[in-house]
Amino acid sequence: MNCGSVCNRLFIGATMVLVFASGLACQSAQSYLKSGQRYMENGKYDAARIQFLNAVKKAPRSAEAHLRLAQAYFALKNPPSAFQNFETAALLDPKNVDARLGMAQIYALAGQYEKAESAAKQALEIDPQNAIAYQLIGESLVGRQSFSEAITAFTKAAELAPNDANAQANLGLAEISARRYSLGEEGLRKAIALNPKFVQAYLNLANLYRLQSQLPQAEQTLEQGIAVVPDAKELYLFYANLLYEREDHVGAKAMLQRLSDKFPKSPEVTLLVGDFYLGRRQISDAIAVYERGMKQFPKDSTLKTHAVDAYLVTNRIDEAKRLNQEVLQSKPGDIIARLQRCQILLGTGKSQEAVAELEKLVKDDPKSAQAHYLLGSAYLQQGETERAQGEFLAALAISPDMVEALRVTAEYDIVQGKLPLAEERARHIVRLAPNDASSHVLLGRVLFANKDFAGAHEQFSEARSLATNSPSPMLYDAATYAVENKDTLAEKEYAAALQADPSNTAALDAMTIFLVTRNRRSDAIDLAKRFVVASPNNSAGHFILGRLYVGANQYPDAERELLLAVQLDPKLDQAHLELGDLYRAQGDVDRAIAQYKQMLASNPKLAPVQVLLGNMYLRKNDLVSARQCYEAALTYDPQSALANANLAWLYLLQGGDLNVALGMAQIAKQQLPSDTGVSNILAWVYYSTGNYRNALPLLRECVQKVPNNATYHYHLGMVELANGDKRTARSELEAALKLKLAGDDAVRAQQTLQQID
Repeated sequence: MNCGSVCNRLFIGATMVLVFASGLACQSAQSYLKSGQRYMENGKYDAARIQFLNAVKKAPRSAEAHLRLAQAYFALKNPPSAFQNFETAALLDPKNVDARLGMAQIYALAGQYEKAESAAKQALEIDPQNAIAYQLIGESLVGRQSFSEAITAFTKAAELAPNDANAQANLGLAEISARRYSLGEEGLRKAIALNPKFVQAYLNLANLYRLQSQLPQAEQTLEQGIAVVPDAKELYLFYANLLYEREDHVGAKAMLQRLSDKFPKSPEVTLLVGDFYLGRRQISDAIAVYERGMKQFPKDSTLKTHAVDAYLVTNRIDEAKRLNQEVLQSKPGDIIARLQRCQILLGTGKSQEAVAELEKLVKDDPKSAQAHYLLGSAYLQQGETERAQGEFLAALAISPDMVEALRVTAEYDIVQGKLPLAEERARHIVRLAPNDASSHVLLGRVLFANKDFAGAHEQFSEARSLATNSPSPMLYDAATYAVENKDTLAEKEYAAALQADPSNTAALDAMTIFLVTRNRRSDAIDLAKRFVVASPNNSAGHFILGRLYVGANQYPDAERELLLAVQLDPKLDQAHLELGDLYRAQGDVDRAIAQYKQMLASNPKLAPVQVLLGNMYLRKNDLVSARQCYEAALTYDPQSALANANLAWLYLLQGGDLNVALGMAQIAKQQLPSDTGVSNILAWVYYSTGNYRNALPLLRECVQKVPNNATYHYHLGMVELANGDKRTARSELEAALKLKLAGDDAVRAQQTLQQID
């Protein structure tokens, strides 16, 4: 349960009724203030903003005018402008408590909890009995997970404002965060007693019962709330979610129907119900709701945009495209519709067109977090990782609570080894989405990478409680046990994952790898064989079995399974690649070439496969074809180490431009600094250009690392000779011949030895 975010919502309501100080510069400013306040009381916040802005223009040094303008901006969800005016009000009137509380609240919303606490304490220096200040201090402490201190602050707030339901609710939530559930329940019940229409308190209390598996009490609480506040849509939705989690889908549908019947002419409720199904991947139900809504409210563009989302999830691109065009025709500048058009482009592989559209969209609306996020996704699709990360960070700068951007940046941080930052983001995601199993899985993965295995197990366990039938948390739990060498527990969890989803190839793959690493390949093969018997049309299952056979050198069995895998799924690149590698391992170069070419026919941009194909041609001494493959690989991946190294080698063999060869060999060395094959090629390029001094240390390192490689000894001997050390040269050349140096190199080594004095 996320106390911090709930506290924010509760306190917003409290701050909107603050009493402001009086005393204005002139009567005209006063009239603007009165008019603006009337608009505020009627919920017309933008009209209020205009009036308060007029008041500021009339009396620019009026603390009250800036204070009320700040509050209007806050109601309009414009924290930067609100903060600026709260700060101005505090400067104009250092004893203005409300201004400092407003600053504290915005700091808390932005997650700057230390600054929030400091501003709230400044308010307490002016008004030591201010209950709201203590609430904000408590909220900032909850944000830093200092729950015992937060309870102290909230207790003080409740003492100062015994009839304030918000204060009691916040105290209850802090107790819950400290795992003092009975006290938390008491606080929430007091809040409801003080304000029977306090919807958020009903929700929090029901959620507490849900977390404790006290489902009848949770349902009773929600029914109580609905009876008192029958128009509270959130209660129906939470109730439906509770039933859905219990896998009572019939009951959940009935509750959603109850909500729809309560508001039969509300497009908003239609959206809420459709979005409920969409968020739980009940796509057909979501689409049915949206389509009924579009018939009932044909001019509602929001229903159409949500329907587009549902169509995109199910890959119904044509229907999504049709609806998207309808919205754009009526609203050409609609940001959401333009973003969805970009999603459609990305979904159809038109990443360049999507990038162009999104770059324009970001320029038109630089504050659209979703536009930055999608542009990052488009860059990522094009392999531009750094630019993608820049856009994801831009999205977070605009919307710090954007879960999708937080998730992808956390994943990037894990890959980059920035584990403290990854953990910070993952914990933030858990605070934002505490009931989302994938949030806990992500945090568990970060803790696992940080070797906090106990913490990882705790998060995976939480994920399992939220998604009882999902194999994902079980697999990560198993992997953690495996690293801890708790093999019995690991195997139990892998088996549980497969039992939860018997057709899950990720679970099969993970368990077979575990068994192989424990020298139990035969058990892994038996497991995979049972899997393909149960799921004979599962191409990935046959691929996994084929790969296991390859590792056991059972080549005929491996070929049979891999061929079956590609027959079931011709686009399964892994199976094609494994087949090519199988033929290569057997020395069947022509069949390996045919297999790699088949892969590249559908996806020529696979640079590593272009390199493998080039290597096969090189083995056949077809230097022209090999060169074409390496050049193709560099077209798609200019930094490919092996393509650069092998093409540099071909330049040496074919008499190409040595300066170009040197550049490619240096790129390869930067990418693979410890690879002796790359070092050998770079050294031989240096030798060919007369740069013996740079060649020597590279070749000496190669010989030291791989003393049984004849070519390395031969190259070192030739470089030593060119550098004037005949004795070492003779020793290295003789060593090369003893190691059975072959071909033209052997002939040249013998001739060179005869010429040495």
